[in-house]
Amino acid sequence: MARSSAPVLEYAEDLRGKRFFLVGKWGFDDWPSVLPEGGPEPHLRRRNARLVSRLEDADFLVVGNKPGKGKAEALRKAERLRAEGRGPQTLDPTSFLFLLRPKIAGKAFLFVGGLSRGLDLESPSAMVVAAGGQVITEATDAVDFAVVGSGRGRGKQAELARLKELQVARPSLRVLDEDEFLDLMACLRRPGESGYDARGLAVHLRTLTDPKKVERAIRMLKEGALQLYHLTTASSVGGIVRSQTEPEAYYACWMQDDGSFSCFDGNMRLCMGMRGDICKHLVVLLVGLASKGLLDARVAHGWAQVASRESPVEEPQASAELVLRLKSAQAGEIDWRPTETVPEDYYAL
Repeated sequence: MARSSAPVLEYAEDLRGKRFFLVGKWGFDDWPSVLPEGGPEPHLRRRNARLVSRLEDADFLVVGNKPGKGKAEALRKAERLRAEGRGPQTLDPTSFLFLLRPKIAGKAFLFVGGLSRGLDLESPSAMVVAAGGQVITEATDAVDFAVVGSGRGRGKQAELARLKELQVARPSLRVLDEDEFLDLMACLRRPGESGYDARGLAVHLRTLTDPKKVERAIRMLKEGALQLYHLTTASSVGGIVRSQTEPEAYYACWMQDDGSFSCFDGNMRLCMGMRGDICKHLVVLLVGLASKGLLDARVAHGWAQVASRESPVEEPQASAELVLRLKSAQAGEIDWRPTETVPEDYYAL
């Protein structure tokens, strides 16, 4: 993943003097390319935070996604300290990155060139505006962030030349590639916050599966009303999503809190859109239900985050049960009614 050449950023939180205790490992792909320095420790030091060796001295316990020496014991100890009223705040990687987030409110973004990482012009602009930024259309002194797509675009070379001139006078101007832009947007939303919704979920799903799949799923939700048959429990979600290309065809997809997931069509053929990870039908189901308040977006993110480290289940039984339930509902044998999505609900995604 490419790294930006200009490391100057303004941050939303002042970390000077804050004390951090880190456990667990971070893979390269877990660290956002938009943040300078290659990992949590050098980044925290650069921002004048303190790394402590005793959990009792920490303000924050940061828990990496991957196994690491002392991780389980640190979590148990933090729980004991909290029971005594003196424990550190525990941060998973997403919550930690939210604490590290760059300042976006009031910043001006320019998009240059055609975007290819599952983004069209409407979606990234909506993300920026939702985060409190603004989108401008020319390379002027007002630009704070320029996002350069890998595709062609009208006037791209002239805009790039102008950006080079601007960077000489304004070192704070950040030029981002598409991966860095997605990483930046993911830092700005925290699944643990009470206001986390389908919009935040859509942003994070772009980092958990192929963003092109997410974009296709959101395009499905924008283009017309969909009827989503769904079955949710405290530990799972399943449902029926109609095919985008064949009106009479549909897919039965599901996900559980242990990270298992899959998707089969009505003839019990494995969904070709998964290709090892979450497919667009699951994205439609998760985002569609979250937007209706039928699935907590924070819960959906947690399940998808675990699922992103797993491979799809190739056994069709769970999908077959959903298909049988659909046929029973259509025959009037059971009461299973779909939820209808409204395209306008997804224009800001």
